Parts: sequence; structure tokens; C-alpha cells
Amino acid sequence: MEKLTETIEKENKSVLKTFLVIIISVILIDFFIFICNNYFNKWPYLTNLIVILLTMFICSLIILKLFSKYSYTLTEQEFIFYRVIGKKNFELLRFNLEDLVHIEPYNKEEGLKKPMYKFIFPKEYEKIYMGKFIRSGAYCYFLFKPSKKMVSLINAKLS
Repeated sequence: MEKLTETIEKENKSVLKTFLVIIISVILIDFFIFICNNYFNKWPYLTNLIVILLTMFICSLIILKLFSKYSYTLTEQEFIFYRVIGKKNFELLRFNLEDLVHIEPYNKEEGLKKPMYKFIFPKEYEKIYMGKFIRSGAYCYFLFKPSKKMVSLINAKLS
């Protein structure tokens, strides 16, 4: 079996929503700067530091929520999950296929097991699978959205 890689993106990316989130974030930061300048004149370095940290937090949140993708890589022995931002891959989870117990379609209403890892986007629960693997003697659960080809390859490995 060769290496199989799939990338999923957030469906229904709205340019208007992205634009509004960025504008609201800028207005929020500007409002915070206004409040700090008017009421906390005695500690300018502290307020500057808080503004910088707030800006970094908001920018990171926007990038993670609006511009990231997930990538799943299935190799001969491993299953690897990445978060993709631009051209950069950040590994989130890696485990041997020998440790994989099973995968099954996920039903949000049943939701008996709370997944430790979610490699899906919020509000996108169609064609979602829950996987179960063993790590350090304990069961760990993850949610992901594989293609039919990946599901069949994983099931072939499990049997």
C-alpha cells in the first residue's frame, strides 16, 4: 500500500464572514486601546504589552479558525493527522496502525464516547467517523472525515 493523503477544508467559506470577523477584531482591539489610553495612563508599558498579546491572540484565533485545513496521511504502518496552514503542516497526532482498534460512523446524537481529538470542522457532522486506538494502555477516540477509499483501506488493515 502506498501513502494516501487527504486534505479537508471547511465547507461554505464565506468571504463576507471572514471580512466581518477581521473588521470586528480590529474594532475590538481599537476599542481596547481607547479604554487603556483613557483610564490607565499610569502604566503605559503594561497596557502596550496587553494590547500586543491581545492582538496576537486574536490573529492566531482567526488564522486557526478561518484559514486552516486538516490533512490525514495513511502509510503502511502509521496514521498521521496534520493541521495545514498555508503550505506548512503541523503534526497533531501520530499512531501505529497496530494500535488502531476500529473505526465506525459517528452519530452525534449517540455521542457516548467523548473524542479526545477532533479533526473536523464545527457543525460538519456528515460522513464523520470515530476511531479508537490504544495509547499507553488507555483507549483514545478521534473524529475525522475520511473518503470511502481511506475507510476501505483502514478496514482492510484492521481485518
